[in-house]
Amino acid sequence: MIIDFYANWCGPCMAMEREVFTDPELIKLSRNVITVRLDLTRPQPFHDDIMRKYRIRGIPTAVLINRQGIEEKRLRIIGFIEKGEFLKKLELLLEKSSSSQE
Repeated sequence: MIIDFYANWCGPCMAMEREVFTDPELIKLSRNVITVRLDLTRPQPFHDDIMRKYRIRGIPTAVLINRQGIEEKRLRIIGFIEKGEFLKKLELLLEKSSSSQE
C-alpha cells in the first residue's frame, strides 16, 4: 500500500503529479499495490489524527506499507523525487512483500 499525502497548493506535490505519477512504467507497477491519496488541500477534522499516526511533518510524503501492514520506514518518500527513484522504492516494496509471502 502507498499512502500519498499531498495538497493542491503544494508546488512539489503538483510537480510529482505531473512528472512522476503520470509515468507509464510507474502506473503499470503501481497496479500491484493499493494506492491511497490523502488530500490536505482543505483541512478536515481527521487530518491531524492521521498525520500524527504516520508522523507526517510536511508534504509531499508517501508512506509505503508492506503486506503485514507495517510501514517500510527506509522507503518513505519525503519531498519531490524523480520518477526513477520512486520506481526503485516501489520495486523494493514489491520485492519485500513477495519474499515475505514465501
